[in-house]
Amino acid sequence: MGSSDQSPPIDSTYIPPGTFLGLPATRQMEGVDIAIAGIPFSSGNAGSQDAPAAIRAASVGVRPTNPARRANILQQCRAIDFGDLPVVPGLIQETYTEIEACLAPAVEAGVVPICMGGDHSVTLGQLRALSRRHGPLGLLLLDAHHDVYNSYFDGRVRYNAGTHLRRAINEQLVDPSRSIIAGLRTFRDIDDDPTALGLDVWTIDDIVSAPLTVTVERIRDRLGDGPAFLSFDVDVMDPAFAPGTGSPVPGGLLSREALAIIRGLTDLPFVGFDIVEINPTLDPSRITAGLGAYLIFEFMTLVAMRLSSE
Repeated sequence: MGSSDQSPPIDSTYIPPGTFLGLPATRQMEGVDIAIAGIPFSSGNAGSQDAPAAIRAASVGVRPTNPARRANILQQCRAIDFGDLPVVPGLIQETYTEIEACLAPAVEAGVVPICMGGDHSVTLGQLRALSRRHGPLGLLLLDAHHDVYNSYFDGRVRYNAGTHLRRAINEQLVDPSRSIIAGLRTFRDIDDDPTALGLDVWTIDDIVSAPLTVTVERIRDRLGDGPAFLSFDVDVMDPAFAPGTGSPVPGGLLSREALAIIRGLTDLPFVGFDIVEINPTLDPSRITAGLGAYLIFEFMTLVAMRLSSE
């Protein structure tokens, strides 16, 4: 058969990958810089456990070249898809144990984990794993809510998506003096005050009333030079740009603003990232999962750019 009779090669750009961005699926840590991991767990926001699969599927639309950096970041670092971490549905403490144990080898090897929740409760397990090696972390929480509630249901529930940050401070996993909540725009009670725990707070009104460069500089100054973690709750976004979340709050960030903030954090020593509260069942359009995939790529870019500057 002549070459003219052969079928053209398939363009893999349009084949949904089984892994995030088509990365190798492995848990071998040698020579690895970044591990993408799913945490399909919900402490009550049913549907968010489906996010890792949706984000992986949406990553088919992400190109390996970052136009804002004019670089192919996968040529600057080695990234893998670590797969989904084991969870125990309905049992949050057991799930924390699984998250911490499964991430430990990657953390000890110096690999930067980027996790896809799940709801925001899963962040506590990651912080436990990371703080064992790095000590108390600076935290950037991009969120419409402050997540420092002490409990729910008259004190009967102390571990869930709305209490994870208070538990992290209680356990000294996070250094409040190097931590900031940005994008806040709702409270359960008007007397709630996360600054009483030593946290800095930058509300959505603070962000939109100043140039984004001011927001970025405030975040950079707060995090300082120590190891840091970035937790991105998708409800920090305006629901028009991320309708697939269980706790939508009008008046949030635009996609362009969120990307600009993250891109402004180059060279900071982030040791971990996560994106949480994407609920694919609430978004048939899949734009929220698509945004999640692009945000993860920006997290990867931060790691790659820092490695290339060392």
